[in-house]
Amino acid sequence: MKTLLKATVAAAALAGSLATAQAADLKACFVYIGPVGDFGWTYQHDQGRQAVEKHFAGKVETAYLENVPEGRTASAPSSALPVKAAASSSPPPSAT
Repeated sequence: MKTLLKATVAAAALAGSLATAQAADLKACFVYIGPVGDFGWTYQHDQGRQAVEKHFAGKVETAYLENVPEGRTASAPSSALPVKAAASSSPPPSAT
């Protein structure tokens, strides 16, 4: 329940930023500490990402990185690329 609430709050915050963005100008990358298919926190967060894409079809492009280590000194490898979520959108930016 808390996860769904957090995803809803994140979607609402994204919706607020869409008010000032023009069509297809908003891009968001979600960074997950685990795999999307884990049916836990990461799964629920990805469900929220998918709900945002569905609700704002054509106005927001999303991508995600999964299995990113936690911690202050942790960083994604320079070769890591987000997974493109929308098939019709342009390639996602590289992580640096």
